[in-house]
Amino acid sequence: MSVIEDSISLAFDSNINDVFITGDLNLDTIKTASNQNNSDICQQLTIGQIILEPTHYTANSSSIIYLVFTSNKIVFFSAGR
Repeated sequence: MSVIEDSISLAFDSNINDVFITGDLNLDTIKTASNQNNSDICQQLTIGQIILEPTHYTANSSSIIYLVFTSNKIVFFSAGR
C-alpha cells in the first residue's frame, strides 16, 4: 500500500463521518496508469474524486493533479449552495 493509501485509510479509521482529502497529490488522473490507481483506491475506500477537469497546465499539456476526494459527495456539493 502506498503512503497516500495509508494516509487515506488512517482518515477513515478515525471514525469521522465525512472525510475530505484535498491537495496536490501528483496523481495525474488524466494519465491511464494514475487514473486506474486512483479508481482502485476510490473503489476500495468507497470515496469519490470530485475534480474532473484539468487543474494544471503547461504549454504542451494539462493534468489533474490537484484532487479532492470525499466520502460524501452530497455534503460536498450542498455546502456550496
